[in-house]
Amino acid sequence: MDNLEMPELPPHLQDVFDALENDVSGSRMDLHMPRECVEAGAKSPKDCAKVMIQTNAPEECKQALLNSGCEKERECRQICEEIMFKENAPEECIEAGVKDPKECGKIMFRLNAPEECVAAGLTGESRSDDKKCREIMESQRGKSGEGQRGPPRGFGPDCRSIQNSEERLKCFDGALSGVEQHFEDKRGFDERFKETKEKERQCAQSCASQNKPWDFSGGVCTCREDTGGDYQQYYNQRREEFRPPEGQEGFRPPEGQFQQPPQEFEGQQPPQEGFQRPPEGQEGFQQSPSPSTESGTTTSGGSGTTSSGESSTSGTTSGGESSSSTTSSGGEGTVTGGVISGNAFLDYFYK
Repeated sequence: MDNLEMPELPPHLQDVFDALENDVSGSRMDLHMPRECVEAGAKSPKDCAKVMIQTNAPEECKQALLNSGCEKERECRQICEEIMFKENAPEECIEAGVKDPKECGKIMFRLNAPEECVAAGLTGESRSDDKKCREIMESQRGKSGEGQRGPPRGFGPDCRSIQNSEERLKCFDGALSGVEQHFEDKRGFDERFKETKEKERQCAQSCASQNKPWDFSGGVCTCREDTGGDYQQYYNQRREEFRPPEGQEGFRPPEGQFQQPPQEFEGQQPPQEGFQRPPEGQEGFQQSPSPSTESGTTTSGGSGTTSSGESSTSGTTSGGESSSSTTSSGGEGTVTGGVISGNAFLDYFYK
């Protein structure tokens, strides 16, 4: 019920409605008494009104409302609006000579409301205009924020809370410059990253040609001189570790045992396995070019012995996928500002 929006009636109809409501308010008191009144033990509408003033009214209005003896929300609210306006009226309303809270609300709404809310026909005359404006702005943020990355909500200072119009304008200009700089930096990040990686690659290549370790800390290329001897000795030691034991040479296939890839596979990586038949009179392995398991019989020439064996080959193909994404931003759905806030009277008026 608290979030239910009730349309405001003209003053002459509001008086009739209040009179009708007053006739039945006593009978429905037990059914719809506010929680604050139940906890305070209020027994009548008048007692409940005092409790609600004590617990919910602004500090500036409490004593005046209690002294007035108002019981209806409309009457109490009118008294409190006048008090809040006198003590917290915005500078723009004072300069315009406006003394009516509703007129001041319209002026402030017109000066500070986003273009989207004004275009939707909101004037600030109704207390529900602030809520409707917030809903419009939230929907605009949802549309313009999809697929984009940028400064989060609340980015920059709260310019709307500044009372002086000139200072507020300067604040908005500064915030806009900050947002533009943010997106400009974001667009140039990818290019700077590519340039840095290219310089790092060139540094490593240059130092490798001198057989020296490289360092690219802080974006400065350095080929270290002090560890050059240790650097060469380290790689020599690592190379010795991978040599076969003395007297045991590593496997070396006979000359001509590896065949060249066919012409149609030019530019592709040749298969790692695949031996051709060795020259006549030499024993060797024969492997089928197809990645399947076969069994066959091989007869060695001149020996008269037959040996059968099975050989299996397996092939693996690895593929990679690359994806690229581009983000394009257009002019549609751009959010121009936020709803008005930051003044005690306005916060109360649009509450």
